[in-house]
Amino acid sequence: MTVRTITSENFERTVIQQEIKMLIDFGTEANPKCRKVRSIMDQIDRERGDIIVGRVDIDKHPEIAARLSISVNPTIVAMRCGRIIGMLTGEQPKEIIESLLGL
Repeated sequence: MTVRTITSENFERTVIQQEIKMLIDFGTEANPKCRKVRSIMDQIDRERGDIIVGRVDIDKHPEIAARLSISVNPTIVAMRCGRIIGMLTGEQPKEIIESLLGL
Protein backbone atom coordinates (compact mmCIF):
# COMPACT_ATOMS: atom_id res chain seq x y z
CA MET A 1 0.00 0.00 0.00
CA THR A 2 0.95 3.65 -0.06
CA VAL A 3 0.87 5.97 2.93
CA ARG A 4 -2.21 8.14 2.51
CA THR A 5 -1.95 11.88 2.87
CA ILE A 6 -4.83 13.02 5.03
CA THR A 7 -6.16 16.53 4.52
CA SER A 8 -9.12 18.53 5.75
CA GLU A 9 -10.83 17.77 2.46
CA ASN A 10 -10.53 13.97 2.69
CA PHE A 11 -10.56 13.40 6.48
CA GLU A 12 -14.19 12.21 6.70
CA ARG A 13 -13.87 9.81 3.78
CA THR A 14 -10.36 8.58 4.55
CA VAL A 15 -10.52 8.30 8.35
CA ILE A 16 -13.98 8.61 9.87
CA GLN A 17 -15.73 6.33 7.37
CA GLN A 18 -12.89 3.79 7.27
CA GLU A 19 -13.65 0.33 8.65
CA ILE A 20 -10.09 -1.00 8.33
CA LYS A 21 -7.68 -0.30 11.18
CA MET A 22 -5.50 2.74 10.59
CA LEU A 23 -2.26 4.12 11.94
CA ILE A 24 -2.05 7.88 11.46
CA ASP A 25 1.16 9.87 11.83
CA PHE A 26 0.60 13.47 12.96
CA GLY A 27 3.75 15.55 12.52
CA THR A 28 5.63 18.25 10.68
CA GLU A 29 8.19 18.17 7.90
CA ALA A 30 10.72 20.22 9.87
CA ASN A 31 10.80 18.17 13.09
CA PRO A 32 13.64 15.56 13.16
CA LYS A 33 11.65 13.27 15.47
CA CYS A 34 8.74 13.39 13.04
CA ARG A 35 11.05 12.37 10.19
CA LYS A 36 12.21 9.32 12.18
CA VAL A 37 8.63 8.32 12.93
CA ARG A 38 7.71 8.88 9.28
CA SER A 39 10.42 6.42 8.25
CA ILE A 40 9.09 3.79 10.67
CA MET A 41 5.52 4.34 9.47
CA ASP A 42 6.68 3.92 5.85
CA GLN A 43 8.26 0.60 6.83
CA ILE A 44 5.08 -0.58 8.58
CA ASP A 45 3.09 0.40 5.49
CA ARG A 46 5.35 -1.69 3.24
CA GLU A 47 5.13 -4.71 5.55
CA ARG A 48 1.43 -4.74 6.40
CA GLY A 49 -1.40 -5.17 3.96
CA ASP A 50 -4.14 -5.41 6.56
CA ILE A 51 -3.98 -1.83 7.84
CA ILE A 52 -3.96 1.64 6.33
CA VAL A 53 -1.19 4.05 7.19
CA GLY A 54 -1.95 7.75 6.94
CA ARG A 55 -0.10 10.99 7.49
CA VAL A 56 -1.29 14.43 8.59
CA ASP A 57 0.99 17.46 8.26
CA ILE A 58 -0.19 19.44 11.28
CA ASP A 59 1.36 22.64 9.94
CA LYS A 60 -0.91 22.43 6.89
CA HIS A 61 -3.95 20.92 8.63
CA PRO A 62 -3.98 22.02 12.29
CA GLU A 63 -7.77 21.66 12.41
CA ILE A 64 -7.45 17.87 12.13
CA ALA A 65 -5.03 17.76 15.06
CA ALA A 66 -7.34 20.02 17.05
CA ARG A 67 -10.35 17.83 16.28
CA LEU A 68 -8.53 14.85 17.83
CA SER A 69 -7.00 16.92 20.68
CA ILE A 70 -3.45 16.37 19.42
CA SER A 71 -0.98 18.93 20.72
CA VAL A 72 2.35 17.04 20.57
CA ASN A 73 4.27 16.08 17.48
CA PRO A 74 4.93 13.48 16.52
CA THR A 75 1.75 11.72 17.62
CA ILE A 76 0.65 8.36 16.29
CA VAL A 77 -3.03 7.50 16.46
CA ALA A 78 -4.62 4.10 15.88
CA MET A 79 -8.22 4.29 14.67
CA ARG A 80 -10.99 2.03 13.51
CA CYS A 81 -14.43 3.06 12.28
CA GLY A 82 -13.63 6.68 13.10
CA ARG A 83 -12.79 5.96 16.74
CA ILE A 84 -9.42 6.29 18.43
CA ILE A 85 -8.28 2.92 19.76
CA GLY A 86 -4.78 3.97 20.80
CA MET A 87 -2.38 6.91 20.83
CA LEU A 88 1.35 7.48 21.32
CA THR A 89 3.26 10.74 21.54
CA GLY A 90 6.88 11.41 20.78
CA GLU A 91 9.43 9.32 18.94
CA GLN A 92 8.73 5.61 19.49
CA PRO A 93 10.35 2.40 18.25
CA LYS A 94 8.58 0.31 15.62
CA GLU A 95 7.57 -2.41 18.11
CA ILE A 96 5.74 0.09 20.33
CA ILE A 97 3.99 1.67 17.33
CA GLU A 98 2.86 -1.74 16.08
CA SER A 99 1.55 -2.63 19.55
CA LEU A 100 -1.15 0.03 19.14
CA LEU A 101 -3.02 -2.33 16.83
CA GLY A 102 -1.94 -5.59 18.38
CA LEU A 103 0.32 -6.30 15.38
